[in-house]
Amino acid sequence: MGQERKSIVVFTDWREKFARLSDEQFGHLMRMCLDYAIDDTVKESPDPMVQLSFEVLKSALDANFSKWDESKRRRQEAGRKGGLAKSSNAKQSQAMLSNVKQEVAMPSVTVTGTVTDTVTVTDTVTDNVTVIKESKHAFGEYAHVKLKDSEVEKLREEYGEELTQQAITYLDEYIEMKGYKAKSHYLCIRKWVINAVKEHQPQKSKAAADLDAFYQMAADWAKEG
Repeated sequence: MGQERKSIVVFTDWREKFARLSDEQFGHLMRMCLDYAIDDTVKESPDPMVQLSFEVLKSALDANFSKWDESKRRRQEAGRKGGLAKSSNAKQSQAMLSNVKQEVAMPSVTVTGTVTDTVTVTDTVTDNVTVIKESKHAFGEYAHVKLKDSEVEKLREEYGEELTQQAITYLDEYIEMKGYKAKSHYLCIRKWVINAVKEHQPQKSKAAADLDAFYQMAADWAKEG
């Protein structure tokens, strides 16, 4: 039984309990514990202190070994039950497959009359789903800017009609001149084209800017009213 054990439990309070033992005595004590754990051998020590200390530890080791044996027994029992359950499930699956094959092989029968029983039919249906992607349209004088209608709407909501149109024109002409390529013109406009358009716009005077802000505020009030 002891040969199946791979470890023993060592408690930190042993340092205090056996503090009076020398390193040599403590090493001898640990060897006695290991021998007892591996092959249940109880060796007598010529050192009374070591022998007395082993007797103190032996009861603790026995208690731990009992717990280990019980845990092993439970694992073996659980494994046995699991094996039986798998075997039973396999047999049930085989029986269900056999029944399905018999039902598939049965000829079709036309029944004319009144059916009073409730019949439950279970079947698996796989539908072919076609995902329609939103197409992109060409914008700009040179038709280089490709955007979805939903993307254009988002740009107009965030930046306004005028700035959105200026951004599309700027990117269209930039592609015509530079041969610029990008996977998403929508992201280009959001990431850098808007800022580029703003940088190239002539700076308005403070009075003009204040007037624009007033008109925008008035427009917002009109929408709310």
